Amino acid sequence: MLLYYFTSLRHGLSAIREKRLKVSRFTELNDTYDHVGIFVNNGEDLQDLADQRRIFQDQAGIICMSKTYSEPLLWGHYADSHRGMCLIFEAVDNGEWWSIDYIDQRPRVRDYGVLHFKDIPFDEILALSHKKFKNWSYEKEMRRLVALEKYDFADDFYYHEFDEQMVLRGALFGSRVAISERQLHALLEHDRRLLYAFTQPGETRFRVIVDQFVTRKRIQENQKIKFSRSGSILSW
Repeated sequence: MLLYYFTSLRHGLSAIREKRLKVSRFTELNDTYDHVGIFVNNGEDLQDLADQRRIFQDQAGIICMSKTYSEPLLWGHYADSHRGMCLIFEAVDNGEWWSIDYIDQRPRVRDYGVLHFKDIPFDEILALSHKKFKNWSYEKEMRRLVALEKYDFADDFYYHEFDEQMVLRGALFGSRVAISERQLHALLEHDRRLLYAFTQPGETRFRVIVDQFVTRKRIQENQKIKFSRSGSILSW
């Protein structure tokens, strides 16, 4: 399956160069109800929930991607208002990646047939970390839990190197991107196996499509993403 990672131009180019992605911490997620968002209302359960959240925060991080590249909101929120880029990865659908379950009510302890949070089976607690409020459903998010292993003391972040679960195949540039010819040439030479395209807003629908004119003008044929006449990406 293909997954899409939205980011700024600078961070996207850096990720391609370093062959790694920044790992998000649970306490940094942009949804405050994320990170085991179950509702509890007594002291014992509140403490047990806080302890479980601390364990996740200390031992693991997440990498978030989307199943779509064409959602304008993703470009606006995560790709620097269309000035950034979207990295394209091929991932193996073998359980490493979780599809987010979008819900309209916060789960409660009693929903799991137990009286206290500590009695909820761990696999159910893990599944709680992949539930989000339904208004985030436009993201079509896929999420992967990873260990906190590669720490970069220069910028105080953890990173995860590209692996067989996320093989970089190329990238899309936002419709407002400002990438120089020198940068683009160096990027294309960096790894000739990767494919690229520029994007634009769709003309008849609210969706992002390939800008065929700019892509043909700025990217050589053998490193150009294949697209249909309507600007949709064809099968890889």
